Amino acid sequence: MNEDTRSNDEPNRPVTGAYARLRERLEQQPYETLAVVAGVGFILGGGLFTRFAARVIAASLRLGVAAAFAPLLDALISSGKGSAPRTNNGHSASAT
Repeated sequence: MNEDTRSNDEPNRPVTGAYARLRERLEQQPYETLAVVAGVGFILGGGLFTRFAARVIAASLRLGVAAAFAPLLDALISSGKGSAPRTNNGHSASAT
């Protein structure tokens, strides 16, 4: 069957497969799928280069950096336990 004689009722295979995968993902992870679809719609709608998007991206980066450095800070704090804090002249603060 060539392209010209195919009926309009026959579904397009790649589109049907993508729809089935999206439907399955929506049933398994509805909130994640909603977030992805909303993000794609926002970007396609031209919202990427707005002040709102800049604020959201900046806040996300701040949260991401804070989350990434939290384990590092915990390790530094736990390795420094037992020593007195130092003052500007190099002497411990408790030896006054």
